Amino acid sequence: MLILPILCFLCYMPGGGKNIIFLMPGIMVAQMSLGVHSSLLISGGRRQRFWSALALALITSVLVTVVVAMIAGGTHLLESIMPQVTFKGHEYAFKALNMNFAIVPLLMIPLTLIIGLIFYKKPVLTILLAIILFQIFFALGIIGDLTIMNVPLRIGLSHMTILLIFNWAIFVAVLRHISMRSCLVSQSK
Repeated sequence: MLILPILCFLCYMPGGGKNIIFLMPGIMVAQMSLGVHSSLLISGGRRQRFWSALALALITSVLVTVVVAMIAGGTHLLESIMPQVTFKGHEYAFKALNMNFAIVPLLMIPLTLIIGLIFYKKPVLTILLAIILFQIFFALGIIGDLTIMNVPLRIGLSHMTILLIFNWAIFVAVLRHISMRSCLVSQSK
């Protein structure tokens, strides 16, 4: 039940910082184990590990995205009933989360899982790299209008679809390479 006060605080914040809730699932899955690497010799071959890891990643991504979208939808219901808050002479209105960012967890989770697959023996480095990556995305999201050579760049649905396919294709390629070609049994101390 900690999410409700945090959500209220974020929705009363001015600016685009409240949409950080869409980036959080990417960091939260940084320590998720896909079951590809093991310190024990377990039954199941490389193909079984690949397919089970892919299914686990897809199911987790879809479920997390649905939960975040439901939370964002709930803020739209709360927007009409939440009062304005006055704090130190400034008035703050409750603004609902932008539903356009609901696809962001589907984009971020495969990137975090790729980092986790590559640096599976270094969990702190995995979290650090995921945080740095998402800080870059968050900063770009706050800027809003990106410009290249004085031409504004707008990110639309087609761009998001291409990014979604690209991220998942890279994740599947990295997962396949690690599952089929690398050593899956590691020595633990």
